[in-house]
Amino acid sequence: MISRRDVLKLPIATAAFAAESFPSLRDTAAECGLRYGSDSDVKIVDQAHAYAELFERHCALFAPWLPWSPQDRMSLQRVRDYAVDPNTQFAREHGMKLTGAHLVWH
Repeated sequence: MISRRDVLKLPIATAAFAAESFPSLRDTAAECGLRYGSDSDVKIVDQAHAYAELFERHCALFAPWLPWSPQDRMSLQRVRDYAVDPNTQFAREHGMKLTGAHLVWH
């Protein structure tokens, strides 16, 4: 007999399978001559493993958060901080290009 919990698990299993069967956003963008990427407002390595896997699968580009307000202007120390940022390190380890400006905002 199938329990209610088993029935509730079906969409999750189906979605996980379906996600693997579709091309990644990175590959789809590359077919159009573009690079797809994202930023992250959390440390990628501190999140669930699935978050890092999704980031790696779909992103060819990582955009670290850059401050725009006058009080957050870049100082030499801030530039050094970006060099050791765990998300920037994650991006480098996974072959992602880094960018400092964003063409499209949501």
